[in-house]
Amino acid sequence: KYLAVFVLFLDGFKGWLPVFVAGFGLNSAMQAAFVGLFAFLGHLYPVFFNFKGGTGVATFIGVLSNVPFVLCPFSEKNS
Repeated sequence: KYLAVFVLFLDGFKGWLPVFVAGFGLNSAMQAAFVGLFAFLGHLYPVFFNFKGGTGVATFIGVLSNVPFVLCPFSEKNS
């Protein structure tokens, strides 16, 4: 039971971290959003497992949990 919660946390972190890092390094919020999309798709279709992966729910929640904190402050960066 505790292992399942730990794996759920790691899957969410796998979606949260790329968007967090991209929010500081990229020029626009749209680019950081694409990083989150590709983190999600990489969880759904991993290259190392013949493009057969999990459901991606925790990764998607991890991506969405970072959107207000990272993407919104940088949305006016190019304006």
